[in-house]
Amino acid sequence: MVAPSWLRLSRPTPAAPAFCDAGLPIDRRVDDLVSRMTVAKKTSQLGDQSPAIPRLGVPAYKWWSEALHGISSQGRGIHLDGPLRAATSYHRSSSPPRPSTRTSGTASARYDVDELKEEVQEAPRVKMLHCPSKAMDIENEIQVLCDQLAKKSSDSLRLLKELELHRSYGENDMPLYELKGLETLGSTLHIVVHDCASVDFWNSSIQWFRIQPEGSKKEII
Repeated sequence: MVAPSWLRLSRPTPAAPAFCDAGLPIDRRVDDLVSRMTVAKKTSQLGDQSPAIPRLGVPAYKWWSEALHGISSQGRGIHLDGPLRAATSYHRSSSPPRPSTRTSGTASARYDVDELKEEVQEAPRVKMLHCPSKAMDIENEIQVLCDQLAKKSSDSLRLLKELELHRSYGENDMPLYELKGLETLGSTLHIVVHDCASVDFWNSSIQWFRIQPEGSKKEII
C-alpha cells in the first residue's frame, strides 16, 4: 500500500550555516565557523596558504597576496594586464563558492566593481621600502652600520683605557683631569681638566698595556 503524497514525509532542507549569512555580525559568523572546525582544521588555517575545507564549503586561500593587495593576480582572482584578460568573482552562499569567469576585459571589471568591493580583504600594510632598488642594499647597509658602531665603541674603550693608564696626580694627590661618561656603546667620554699645566693628550704619544690579573706582568697591546 502506497501512502498518499500528502502523507509522505519530505526530508527537511537543512538551514544555511550562520557563517554564510551576510546579515549577521562578523564576530558571530566567525564564532560559528570556528565552532564547526576540528582542531586539525583550525591549525591548518594558521599559515599564509590556507587549504580548503570542503565539508564547510571553505575554499583554499592565499592570504599573503590576496589579503594584502585585495584581489590579486596570484591564484583565483582578477587579472587584466596579461595576454589573457579575465576577471573572476565569487558569490557568498551556503554551498561551496562557484567562480563565474567573464572574459570581456576592462568592461567586466567596471561591471563587477560593486561585487569586487565586497570581496576585497582589507589588511594593514607597512611599506618599508620606499625605493624598490634598495632591497638588495639593506644587508650591506646593516653590515656597514654594525662596523661603524663597533669602531666607535672600540675607539671609546681605547680612549678610556689610555687615559686611565696615564692618569697623573698633583702634589695633593688630586687628579689633574677627570673622566665623565659610561663605558658603554654609544656613550660620550668627557675630559674635565683640573690643572692647566696637565699633559696635552692630543700631542702625546701613548702606549697602553694589558695587565695580567695574576701578577704584575704587562703585555703590550
